[in-house]
Amino acid sequence: MKKEIPTHDPYTGQLNPYYQDLTGQPNPLHETNYDNLETYYIKEEVLANGKSRFYPTMKVSLDENKSWNEENLLKKWYPKEENDYCDSYDLAKLVIEKNKEFRFNIFTDVEKTIIHEII
Repeated sequence: MKKEIPTHDPYTGQLNPYYQDLTGQPNPLHETNYDNLETYYIKEEVLANGKSRFYPTMKVSLDENKSWNEENLLKKWYPKEENDYCDSYDLAKLVIEKNKEFRFNIFTDVEKTIIHEII
């Protein structure tokens, strides 16, 4: 019988740091962008009733990985939202995609401005 390697701790939401070593595949809940200065992941909290809450999260380092700021992306995009979690993994993933698209556009606009000023 083949055992399934967990991607994360179901109680704390912490990612399994050994997932890639054990499976040979990157942890699907962990994603890094922008030269390892941004890390996106989804924390899962399993409630006593068996339901889950999903927290779309981003860690950002502005000083080359010396310190990290963690941001809950749902609160960032919807500050008036009462909850800081999503009811489904797919919704949490959508929040992360929206954030990545927004940040990509910012970096692209800045890059274009710098190139335009040089030319």
